Amino acid sequence: MTTTRLYWQDAYLVTAPARVLDVDGTTVVLDATPFHAHGGGQPGDTGAIVDQRVIDTRASEDRRIIFHHLESPPTFAAGDEVTTQIDWERRYALMRHHTLLHLVHLAVRHIAGDVAPGGTQVGEDKARIEYALHASLDIAAVEAVVRDLVTENLPATTAVVADGTRCWEIPGWSPIPCGGTHVERLCELDSVSLRAKSAGRRGIRIYATSTLTQSSSNARGTRAP
Repeated sequence: MTTTRLYWQDAYLVTAPARVLDVDGTTVVLDATPFHAHGGGQPGDTGAIVDQRVIDTRASEDRRIIFHHLESPPTFAAGDEVTTQIDWERRYALMRHHTLLHLVHLAVRHIAGDVAPGGTQVGEDKARIEYALHASLDIAAVEAVVRDLVTENLPATTAVVADGTRCWEIPGWSPIPCGGTHVERLCELDSVSLRAKSAGRRGIRIYATSTLTQSSSNARGTRAP
């Protein structure tokens, strides 16, 4: 049993048909889904399957199966054809902040060298990333690089490379392995800001925010298939 990740094909997909493969209490498995499963610091999507509320989305340990956790037992059963719909405003905020963390990482490596990120967390209002950097980091310089990238409005793409790893990439910069959702054009991040604080022995923690100055209803993603 395997679930096709429709959000890998199109992160702006809001609704999609699916077939129910399994129902176990309030947990549902579909043959295909636009719901992003929790991972890489990005929360699982919420939304609805038919009229049943989805409160979280998780993946199996091998990431092959996606589990949709409902608020209450469903009225549908295995074998039924259903319609899925994600909470778009929440997803769009999460994918903007996920993309923003990638830009922060590229900027930190540009300023401080080839450093590996520590813990990450993506939220609707902000995101954070940690680095084991105990020397001072010029966060203003990092923010300047990020702002320049957003202003350039580069396209962002994902692709599966030779070893089977899915990677995110913008032109002229090194790819980043990632299975999450991202915006297609960096201008969609709109207004961005960064701040840094000590994470104690773990090093430094950077908080990043993407604020829309126009309604996300103008974004490409409000379409349905």
